[in-house]
Amino acid sequence: MVTTAAQAPPATSGRFTPAVWMVLAGESLVAAGILHLVVDIQSLTENLLFAVLFLIVGPLQVKFGARVIRGVTSVTATVTLVTSLALVSLLVYAHSAAVSNAPAGSNGTDVTGTVLLACGLVSVTALGAVMPAGIRRWTVNSLLGLGLAFWVIWLVISLV
Repeated sequence: MVTTAAQAPPATSGRFTPAVWMVLAGESLVAAGILHLVVDIQSLTENLLFAVLFLIVGPLQVKFGARVIRGVTSVTATVTLVTSLALVSLLVYAHSAAVSNAPAGSNGTDVTGTVLLACGLVSVTALGAVMPAGIRRWTVNSLLGLGLAFWVIWLVISLV
C-alpha cells in the first residue's frame, strides 16, 4: 500500500495582489457611481445644482470603475485617484458645511453620505496600491501629507 502526503498550500504573505486592489478600486467606484445616480433622483426636488453634479459624477464613476477593473495604466490610475480624492474632499466639505448650518438638534445620520465616503476612501486606498512602484511611495506620502493637512485645517477651523 502506497501512501502519499498531500502537499501543503504555498505560503502567502497575507498581502493583496494588484489584481485584487484593482477589482476593489473598480467595484467601489462603480458602487459610488450607482449610488450617486440613485441620490440624483432624490435630490431633484431639493437642489438642482446637486442633481446636475450627481448626474455628471455618477456615470463618470461607473465608467472609471469599469476601466479600472479591466486594468489601468499609471496615467489612468493617477487621473482616477485625483478625481476620487477631489470627490471625497467635496463630499466632506459639503457635509461639514451642511452640519454647521443645520438648526440645533437636527443631527441626523446620513447613511448615503457615509457609504459614498467609504466607497471613495476604498477607491483612493486601492488606487494608491496599484500605482507603479516608482510612483507609489510618492503617491502614498502625498496622500498622507494631504490627510494630515486636512486634519490640521479642520482642527484650526473647529477651534476658532
